[in-house]
Amino acid sequence: MVIQSYVFTYNRPLMLERVVCHLEGFSNVTIYDDGSDEPLQDERVVRLPHQGKRNYWKIWNKALHNAENTLADLYIFMPDDFEDLDIDKVLELHHKFKGEGYIYNIINDGRTKQWIGQEPMPIDDFTTRVGFTDCGFFCNRPTLHKLGFYMKDPRDKWFEQGENISSGVGMMLTNRAHRQRIPIYLPKESLAYHGDHESKMHPEERKNNPLRSK
Repeated sequence: MVIQSYVFTYNRPLMLERVVCHLEGFSNVTIYDDGSDEPLQDERVVRLPHQGKRNYWKIWNKALHNAENTLADLYIFMPDDFEDLDIDKVLELHHKFKGEGYIYNIINDGRTKQWIGQEPMPIDDFTTRVGFTDCGFFCNRPTLHKLGFYMKDPRDKWFEQGENISSGVGMMLTNRAHRQRIPIYLPKESLAYHGDHESKMHPEERKNNPLRSK
């Protein structure tokens, strides 16, 4: 089974090193560096000029184009601050849902906000179908085909609500998944660890609404 991981990083070299060391034990790894102050010396790095939150979608666009040309059975997308991914559970869930396109969120941070107005629907004791995804999930290749292997500028729809909220990437992925009838799942318990540390993308928002795995 071929697993491809994409890690998005910015100015967190120690966190990135831990994540990559963990992921490379079971997957191919590509790192997307959002213009860190100190360039990463790693052949797996795709380095871009610092995009900032407003243009974060451009990095995701690069990663999705890369995925189109990278054949794998399972694709993992995650930021550099997700630690200790439970790959055994990921594989179990992948095999359970691989008969369809799916998006499975890695972190359960207790949020109930459903961007598309869909009520949470329990699938079993561990999995709930929800109406949102963010920038940390895994999926199969049919999902990426349905999503189209691209990202567009979401600012017209998202930033009118306040540019300090988010990059808009998760919202766009959610809306596209909904249009393509791709189910989005949330675990009862997070599949990786995310602590309450400072956000590089929207620090003020995270102070008010901490993102912690449960």
